Amino acid sequence: MAQASGLPADHPTLAAEFAATKWLEVNRPDYRDVVAATLDEIKREIVQNKEAILGAGGQSAA
Repeated sequence: MAQASGLPADHPTLAAEFAATKWLEVNRPDYRDVVAATLDEIKREIVQNKEAILGAGGQSAA
């Protein structure tokens, strides 16, 4: 994790990230599958609504 984040091994953020990941692995072992399925669903929704999303960019809020 330290290598991927670029943080020193004793950085508090790194310890918190490790603890959170470990907690998920223990309490929700399928969390990686849940995250992957949710991201796939979000991607599908974006593709299905791309015209509305892109079309909204040219409008200004009133």
